Amino acid sequence: MREWSRLPRSASTYSLRIPQADVQEYRAGTLSTSQMKEACIAKIQEVVGAFQQRRQAVTSEMVKDYQDGSRAIDPSVAPRP
Repeated sequence: MREWSRLPRSASTYSLRIPQADVQEYRAGTLSTSQMKEACIAKIQEVVGAFQQRRQAVTSEMVKDYQDGSRAIDPSVAPRP
């Protein structure tokens, strides 16, 4: 379980950041494994919930437009909200 806390910050695509204080407490042994799991579960639920909201916003028309082989593709990177 401790290996994930040693990953570089850039390794997280979805910003699954557990508060540094929790990580330090876990490493020091003052935070139990079950407490760390609860913190991880809460963070994952937050990320999954945000994904589900974005997924619900996708319409059939958006999918159709995306899959249109004749559409022009803008190579610039759009800023994330």
